[in-house]
Amino acid sequence: MNLSVHSIFDSIDGEYNGFRGAGQLSTFIRLQNCNLRCTYCDTAYARERPSTNDMEIKDVIDKVNCKKVTITGGEPLLQKEGVQVLVQELLDRLHLISIETNGSLLPFAINKTDLYKVKYIVDYKLSSSGEKESMLGEVFAKLRFSDVIKFVIGNRQDYVEALDIIKTNPDWKAQTVFSPVLIKDKEEDHFEMDLPRRLVKWMLEDHLDNNNNNIHFSLQIHKLIWWDRPITEEH
Repeated sequence: MNLSVHSIFDSIDGEYNGFRGAGQLSTFIRLQNCNLRCTYCDTAYARERPSTNDMEIKDVIDKVNCKKVTITGGEPLLQKEGVQVLVQELLDRLHLISIETNGSLLPFAINKTDLYKVKYIVDYKLSSSGEKESMLGEVFAKLRFSDVIKFVIGNRQDYVEALDIIKTNPDWKAQTVFSPVLIKDKEEDHFEMDLPRRLVKWMLEDHLDNNNNNIHFSLQIHKLIWWDRPITEEH
């Protein structure tokens, strides 16, 4: 079986992943093609599916160097059947796996015995993304305690929306993360920290540590480490 692969590379897992927070060494398998067009997309180069970059799953496995593997995209669940086979092959080799998906497609079920070995990291797209209407509530309701819902926050409106969604869905079980959109200052050639700072301030003002949601703050630390590299260069 083949997968349409954009790239395979080793780096750090720069965001909260449900295993040990962030910062684990990981092999990234970036799959090609996405069904959404988010305004702040930082992997637009992986959105279209080419006709010449298919790989057999055994060849993908041969390029995995780290115990932790991050399957990302594009949107991995557009190739659901192949990803299921890939995940099982990785599990047979004792890997830990994160599957990053965009909240618009139903995930495949993970065996109970693999509950803490495979974790879904699912984005919830808010208004600033332009894809809020693409979110499927059923996706988030099916997630387990070991999975992660990542609210991508682009402004104050997104933050308020996220809190409202959390309040109106008290039965959701997954861990919750607020992740600010990082924007590069073209004149200063670094990432602006105004939004991340304001997001932390809002979370403190609203005492988000004093509820049952245990909301985490997550920053894309890989971008901060390799801030001077082109966005299309994997790291």
